[in-house]
Amino acid sequence: MTTAGKTYELAGNKVYTMEDLVKLTNIVIRAQNPKIAYIPAFIMKLLGAPHEYLLNRVPFPLPTPTGLTHSYVDAQSMDYLKNPKTPGFKELGIEPAKLEGVVIDYLRAFRFGGYDAGSAVGQPGMDSGKH
Repeated sequence: MTTAGKTYELAGNKVYTMEDLVKLTNIVIRAQNPKIAYIPAFIMKLLGAPHEYLLNRVPFPLPTPTGLTHSYVDAQSMDYLKNPKTPGFKELGIEPAKLEGVVIDYLRAFRFGGYDAGSAVGQPGMDSGKH
């Protein structure tokens, strides 16, 4: 099989919203009293406007908070779905892992109670008040 010069879109079958991903992350890290703030895009752009104005005016680089750039805000409002006509995992002979299993390994370091504090909410030691 030759893959040179071809574009592959590597995505699983399940579609996630940003809210789904935030909730999954909060569950995995066992966030205490997690809150999700819904801030309209126009407010985020307004908050970032002074910084973007300065970026275009000063002759030196400025530290840029990722979430406050217009391009980041615009990117967050787009849907990213695999084109069904574009080759992906199947054409490469790869079975993708389920996000729910893989994400735990990446986020365990941020888990409330420590890295090895079990693999699911409600396991012994997590709900006993010994945090």
